[in-house]
Amino acid sequence: MNINRKVKIILLISILLIAGVGAVWIFRSKIAGNNTKSNNNINENISAYQKINDSIKMQDEKICLSLKESDDKDKCLYQLSNKLSDEKYCDKITNAEMKAKCLDRKNFESIVADPKSESADCLKLSDPLWRQACLSKFFSNNFDAKKCEDFNGDIYDLCRTLVLKNLAYQEGKIELCQGLESDYQKDCENIVKNKPKDSDNDGLLDTDERSYGTDPFAPDTDKDGKKDGEEMFKLHTDPVEKD
Repeated sequence: MNINRKVKIILLISILLIAGVGAVWIFRSKIAGNNTKSNNNINENISAYQKINDSIKMQDEKICLSLKESDDKDKCLYQLSNKLSDEKYCDKITNAEMKAKCLDRKNFESIVADPKSESADCLKLSDPLWRQACLSKFFSNNFDAKKCEDFNGDIYDLCRTLVLKNLAYQEGKIELCQGLESDYQKDCENIVKNKPKDSDNDGLLDTDERSYGTDPFAPDTDKDGKKDGEEMFKLHTDPVEKD
């Protein structure tokens, strides 16, 4: 092997080694960059979560408005509105769907407080939880199944269920519970046998818990540290969705 050939081989090996080291360095740099970006995103999420909690505790709107992401601002303002029962914060929410949901609390209170309101007014509410709670308020005192014929689908089923439960309890006839969906039938039969009660002492009667989708035997259905009744009537938050 002549000297020139040896030199070429050494040069080729050196180039390959340098290229390999460079590739490893670039790969590690890319991984490190991705990890840094991921860690930054996690820290930002934690920071936003902490600020939202601080805003609720301190009842400070400015903390909400200081958040960078519009979604975080909206969530913060929504929770602040629920906490303080003040719809003025809803006006600053940019997401139309969340804004409507935020205003539903005030609309719900107006509907149930107005003696001239009708069950059809509940259909104006955009949030399914408030809509069902509103309808339940009207249907809970309804003993005429014919009034349910004004509705369709799930709303008709809800009306008919509550009417039959009311009649079964009033007349003490357990046979009126027959024909309801299995869970509602059991609930209806328990009402007749045991009379209405609050089994889990959460501020919601067992007769209402099924309508709200909460657990009649768990005071805090979504396990967020707040009783179901407190969330429904005081905080105006969703008792089946962790805050």
